[in-house]
Amino acid sequence: MSLFKFTTTILFFFIINLSLFGQNRKAIVHSYLKENIEKLGLKETDVLSLKITNDYYSKSTQVNHIYVQQVINDINVVNGRGNFNIVNGKVISFGNRFIVDLENKASASIPVLSPEEALEKVF
Repeated sequence: MSLFKFTTTILFFFIINLSLFGQNRKAIVHSYLKENIEKLGLKETDVLSLKITNDYYSKSTQVNHIYVQQVINDINVVNGRGNFNIVNGKVISFGNRFIVDLENKASASIPVLSPEEALEKVF
């Protein structure tokens, strides 16, 4: 096997493993929320659409840190965040700053004000 083929093969498997590992952590987050939804005082719709904003591994603590953002109608929810600390595939701690009953608290998905009206209200 040529060096190019060998390097390409190794790179391919490395990228696939990283992708699967990231998907696995996302599944861990969703599973944790599903299992603890009532205990956390949340509704399923509160965590229906989450976006991972940061995901890193700390060598010194051997913990995966995952930060997520609540999203509704493809819009990030202000202050709707959570952070998960994962060791060996299990959530060991969770910081919950999600907005509860988000669906009923969210503003309309269609703008009520025009851009000009919004600027007039600010100034």
